[in-house]
Amino acid sequence: MPPGLVILFAILDSGFWCWERVASWADVLLQDTNQPQSWLIELSMAGSLPAALEVVRGELARRQLVLPPEVGALLAGFVYCAFEDGKVDSSRMVKELVDCCDAYDVSGIALSELRDLEAPEGSMERVRCESLRESMHALAATSRSCASYLESDDLRRREPNLIEQ
Repeated sequence: MPPGLVILFAILDSGFWCWERVASWADVLLQDTNQPQSWLIELSMAGSLPAALEVVRGELARRQLVLPPEVGALLAGFVYCAFEDGKVDSSRMVKELVDCCDAYDVSGIALSELRDLEAPEGSMERVRCESLRESMHALAATSRSCASYLESDDLRRREPNLIEQ
């Protein structure tokens, strides 16, 4: 499991959670914390996903956390989750997956297969390559598991210094 801050970065960068969910998540953590980390307060008051992403990027830099290689797979999984949940259409999903594969090494996703889907008639239903479809479902399952971790008590137990000073 990647660190919670890396998971949050991927959730924000992919747009998997809306701003209201991010704020609610931060507010719940703040309610249950005596001395919260300042970044969590800033996140709660960010007001938008882009501003929240900047808060998280700043905290990653402050902690000198380098994004691990698996962040590409995590981002791709969250993009596909957003597609599965009806938050983005297939053309936007494909564009974001192509961008993700351009920026990160995401194993199991062939960029050439994604580029074929960028055509207007392309959609995940038309994907002929079963391995791509299976890869996307596997990445989405992993990403959903990571998002659940952020909303669980395990986060407080495993990463107390993420939330509290």
